[in-house]
Amino acid sequence: MPSQIGFDDTEYELLREFDKIYLNMPKKKKDRIIVTVDELHKKIESSFDCKKCGNCCRRGKDILIDGRDINKLAKELKVTKDEFIEKYVKVDNGRSFLIVNGECGFLNEDNTCSVHDSKPNFCRKYPFLTPFTAYLFFFVDNNMDVKRLPVKFPLPCDALKNLIE
Repeated sequence: MPSQIGFDDTEYELLREFDKIYLNMPKKKKDRIIVTVDELHKKIESSFDCKKCGNCCRRGKDILIDGRDINKLAKELKVTKDEFIEKYVKVDNGRSFLIVNGECGFLNEDNTCSVHDSKPNFCRKYPFLTPFTAYLFFFVDNNMDVKRLPVKFPLPCDALKNLIE
């Protein structure tokens, strides 16, 4: 299951560890961390300057998509919804996934996205998804000391690493 929605094993390990530590944390402490994480998250997201390294598109994981994503992408590619689904989508347990074999088929040679204006919501929000937010919780709870984090979380790109360090 982890490989199906774009998160790798390290990210799932981080989320499992996060659940163990933070689900039972006293409310006062958790609330204090949440406020700091929200502020940090907003600051990082607003300061994020994608370097177009393409790492996020070379993760080799199928991407969870929904009907809106399918409709936008089909329109962008000037194909019918059914043609798009037949060529690019697999369905597993009632959920739709954009098939990614090694690297995204929409990644250009210059590491830009050929369907940028219509790219799936998952791609649009990456790298600011749940594993990264969990990482920020650990980061804040350990007084911003990466060496004390319970799980080594490889940040997906240099642009994000530079903002955190």
